[in-house]
Amino acid sequence: MSEIVIPAASKKKRYGRSQKPDIAAPPNALKPFAVFNDELRPQDGMNYSAMVNPRAWIQDFTYLLFDHSFCYIAVVLDLKTRQVVGWRLGANHSSELTYSVLLDALSKHSPLAILHSDKGSEYLSYKHELLCQKMEIILSVSDKASPWQNGFMERWFGNSKLEQGS
Repeated sequence: MSEIVIPAASKKKRYGRSQKPDIAAPPNALKPFAVFNDELRPQDGMNYSAMVNPRAWIQDFTYLLFDHSFCYIAVVLDLKTRQVVGWRLGANHSSELTYSVLLDALSKHSPLAILHSDKGSEYLSYKHELLCQKMEIILSVSDKASPWQNGFMERWFGNSKLEQGS
């Protein structure tokens, strides 16, 4: 039986080109809740306590090494409780994978106010936009080159990989 290996936390590697997004990136709806230690240097830290006030979910995906091939795990996390509300495993990172994990989360939990992600084309699909409109969810994305704006999700994946000891 093959074993799933979760690669150790490290800088993200980029392979190939991303798909072009279907929709324009909406603004970061969580930004008003962030209190930066230094507005000119956001990477120097911030107070995250107010960020849990909006009813928000965050989403992202990462890769796993399985039987000498990569697979991808997509996760939706409740920002306030840090609980996984939906997840899916797939052979590629596509809008189909990220859409299916959102459907998984919505099938088990009440609709939320904000759905936040990075600017990946997987999250900027017509399907995501239409589903969020139908459920009255504000679609939100991090600013370009601002990974700290989806830091809770990045930390969750980093901690998961560290816990696996890979």
